[in-house]
Amino acid sequence: MSKGSTEQAKTVTGVWGWIFEGSAHIPLYVDKADTTHILAGHPVVADERGKKVAINVMHLFDKPHQWQVSVNNLTKKPVTTQLKQAMDLPSLDFEEREITLAPGEFRILNAKN
Repeated sequence: MSKGSTEQAKTVTGVWGWIFEGSAHIPLYVDKADTTHILAGHPVVADERGKKVAINVMHLFDKPHQWQVSVNNLTKKPVTTQLKQAMDLPSLDFEEREITLAPGEFRILNAKN
């Protein structure tokens, strides 16, 4: 298995880091570089029309991997946006789709497992 392969990510999946004043901060430990594989970013993203839609991707279980994707329209108007998977994660299979959310609507979307 080569360093940087997604096979390494199958052993441990989690979220470590925090957001502070609009910037993401992720601690990296150089003394653990040989045993660390990191993917930073958001696994599911919206197009420009969805810039005010909050997207949450949560890893629920690891045997087998199970994911939950939820969206929340943070505006007072309906929003139509295109969502797509932007990152390859173990067993996350999110089909690209267009959705319309009512003002303030929260919705859980299915990702194929």
